[in-house]
Amino acid sequence: MFLRRLFGKSKVLVTKEKAIQIAKSECEQRNWSWREPVKATMRFGNWEVRTNTQARGASARIIIDKYTGEVKKAGYLKR
Repeated sequence: MFLRRLFGKSKVLVTKEKAIQIAKSECEQRNWSWREPVKATMRFGNWEVRTNTQARGASARIIIDKYTGEVKKAGYLKR
């Protein structure tokens, strides 16, 4: 992370909309439900995408690298 800042390569390559698309495709691959509304926030160099944010249960949480778009972690919270 420090080297990216030092050499000017800290530009975010994955946008919020792209992170949501990646998370949606990950949910489809795992046969998880995708419920709106969705919230995407930038945390510690990654995008955190959560589904079904206004209700309890049936939520997916997907962590996506903001530079590569790689899914680092995915979890499904049934309730």
